[in-house]
Amino acid sequence: MRQTACLEQFSFPCSGRHPERSEGSSVTRGARFFASLRMTTIGRYTEMKTALGRALALAVVALGCSAVVARAAAYTESIQGDLSGVAAAPTPWVLELGANPLAGTAGVNFNTGANDYDLVAFTVPAGLQLDSILVTNYQNANPFALAFFGLQAGTLWLDGFGFNIGGNFLMGWSHIDSTMVDVDLLYEIQDHANDPPFAIPLGSGAYTMLIQDVDTTFDYTLTFYAASAVPEPSTAAQLAVGAVGCCRARRRRRSS
Repeated sequence: MRQTACLEQFSFPCSGRHPERSEGSSVTRGARFFASLRMTTIGRYTEMKTALGRALALAVVALGCSAVVARAAAYTESIQGDLSGVAAAPTPWVLELGANPLAGTAGVNFNTGANDYDLVAFTVPAGLQLDSILVTNYQNANPFALAFFGLQAGTLWLDGFGFNIGGNFLMGWSHIDSTMVDVDLLYEIQDHANDPPFAIPLGSGAYTMLIQDVDTTFDYTLTFYAASAVPEPSTAAQLAVGAVGCCRARRRRRSS
């Protein structure tokens, strides 16, 4: 009864259609316009939400990658044990992204005449490259003594020890003294490389280094800096920002 009264009061037909709301009326066109505007707004919001979601995902990946740097490998003889001096079994060591310090003692004990040769077979994993080997510490009681560092490819030491190093199997070598702290040992070794000289950075693979002194004992710390061979996390974050910018540019072109 209330619906009938209402219809009679406003003289609406029983069908419930208002005479002013015909298909071609201005009211209908306005409703369609606002409905279209609402759908366009929702579509743009969804597109922006998707782009921001992808950017956030890339940022999370970047943070995860940067956290790997803090877990870079470290080898300290006083903790992990003395490095091998056996040519057929150098101590294996896998580098990780970031700074990888190697600390030890090598050389000849003057009192006993015992030789301490340090052999480390380090691996640069796939996806990484070795940018540098920094001499972060070198301590020798004899300021004029020279320590020897030799580099070969592979996990075995194919050359000799002490004065019996022929050099034919070496990628390169270098002497280090007390004045060379903070020097990049990798470039020093490249300066004494066999032909053809190796390229820096070193690519992924296995390499063996001999550390020795034929006269005295010395303490050393070498820091192996391994970097990503793919775009860095900062680059990934920039790509994410660029993706958002591209989406905005597309929206502006569509609206123009």
